Amino acid sequence: MSPALDEVQQAVNKAAQLVVSVSKGISKWHKGLQPQDTMMSNMERRPSMASVNPVDEVDHGKKDDETAVQTYTIHKQPKNYYKAVSENKEVSKLQSQLSTAINSTKKEVTTALDHFSEFHHVWMVDRDEDLENFNKENPKLSEYEAKIKHYEEMEIQINALPEYYDVGPIGMYTERLKLGLTIETKQWRVHFGKACNQKYSSEMEEMFEFIEDLNKRLSRPLKDLDDIRYAMGSLKDIRESEIRIDMGITPIEESYAMLNKHELPVNKEEMERCDTLRYSWEKLQAQAAEVQTTLLEVQPLFKTELIENVKTFIGDCDDFCGGYDTHFLKS
Repeated sequence: MSPALDEVQQAVNKAAQLVVSVSKGISKWHKGLQPQDTMMSNMERRPSMASVNPVDEVDHGKKDDETAVQTYTIHKQPKNYYKAVSENKEVSKLQSQLSTAINSTKKEVTTALDHFSEFHHVWMVDRDEDLENFNKENPKLSEYEAKIKHYEEMEIQINALPEYYDVGPIGMYTERLKLGLTIETKQWRVHFGKACNQKYSSEMEEMFEFIEDLNKRLSRPLKDLDDIRYAMGSLKDIRESEIRIDMGITPIEESYAMLNKHELPVNKEEMERCDTLRYSWEKLQAQAAEVQTTLLEVQPLFKTELIENVKTFIGDCDDFCGGYDTHFLKS
């Protein structure tokens, strides 16, 4: 709370003292009448409290949006009413009441501030530590969104609170407190949004690397059996990863849509890249189907070549074994 209750109480006490001190500038009247000239002379000699010398007026650094604070010097009169006023029972009683009027509201002020205690999480919990514990559970996209919605709802609750609370003579304005809390809730939303984005952008990059690698491998011309073996290995990798990628693309797309829906910062290039992910995967699948068709077409030709090569290999093995037996065993 700014200013603190003690500071407000001190200001009230000082104001009460200044009000009573005004009586120092009020001169006592004499019972006897004074000659006209003497009265005029005394009036000139004793300036009124309302009259202010330029020297007596002080401007305490007024800001553009504030009212100037001016100090007026009390011209103390030799014989004044200060003692009579300050020692008056009613005045003393009022001063005594004012001296505790503000501090006596501490309990009510605390009760009013309790309306904000339910939001203590946003400033008391460490964001990084909380996110680390959250990520240990390997959260799904729906869990990230639930966290973001939680802080959105909290922000709505904060903004719905009154702009001020009346606590006895004190008006507690909550504008700055509410602004600070909404800034904190936004930072929490951005924090979880960033973590969600990092998780799914990383998965997206892995998929793109896989797709681009397979795309290059399937683009290799089928000139010999090594090329066919290479192509068949690529098709096997696609089949083994097909379910994983099909199930992974949708959460990635939904994550970017969710972040955009909640107006959280996302890299524009990533958004555009996400839009092409499914198309790139479908294009790779189409390319794999073409390669598979090509393999079926060239199979008879390479099968015949393979059979001939196997026959040649068998013949070469027989010749080698026969020559080995003839030359080395006899010796």
